Amino acid sequence: MLAVYHHDTSRELDPQLHTHAVAANLTFDGTEGRWKALQASDIYEHRAYLSEVYRNAMARQVRTLGYEIEESAGRTGASLPVSRSAAFRLSCSQSSASAATNATGPLRRS
Repeated sequence: MLAVYHHDTSRELDPQLHTHAVAANLTFDGTEGRWKALQASDIYEHRAYLSEVYRNAMARQVRTLGYEIEESAGRTGASLPVSRSAAFRLSCSQSSASAATNATGPLRRS
């Protein structure tokens, strides 16, 4: 049993298209006619591959909408038709980070 939830914003309400999948820890054994615990080790072993399949499918759909795809630091995202500086200023998560930095001072490496 699997439930899939599509979200279009981050926790900070910035635009961020992503999907959550929740699998119940059960599977039906037709031979024995009973429910059993899910053996998810293969899923966990292949999660990097499965993540790439998801990202590629999402990128293909985003391109059909006319957006460009850009990769940076291992993350993939769609380019919006606004400047980087405008997107940075309008970002809710950036506002939170700026507020935290102003309240506590910049983080420094030790």
